Amino acid sequence: MIIGVIVGIIADTADIFDRFKGVFQKSETNTQTILDTATKKAESAISKAKVALKKEQLETARDELQKAIQELENIPLNQGTENQIKTKKTEYIKIIYQIDQALEKKPCYELLYKIDDCQEYPVKLDDG
Repeated sequence: MIIGVIVGIIADTADIFDRFKGVFQKSETNTQTILDTATKKAESAISKAKVALKKEQLETARDELQKAIQELENIPLNQGTENQIKTKKTEYIKIIYQIDQALEKKPCYELLYKIDDCQEYPVKLDDG
């Protein structure tokens, strides 16, 4: 009788442990999926910025990249993804800065003659 109770308790404990383990694994998988999706959106925005022929296209690409950064910021941090998220955010923020610098200049195609402080399109980004 006592052995049966002990075996039952051990079995219940093992079952509870397996359930917790499944919950944590599912959470990590969801986090990785969200990270992958945000990264794809950011890479798409960067690609658009690299081929943007007009200021408006570059602004749209920048806005999309900012949304991807916001998605990264909303991901719950865990040991497996924290460094990844920080690295990507830093990289993307640097690219947004480059885009903003380009957007501050007048597009060269809008000028009658080229000056040193105008922006050629598409913009050359230093993204690695």
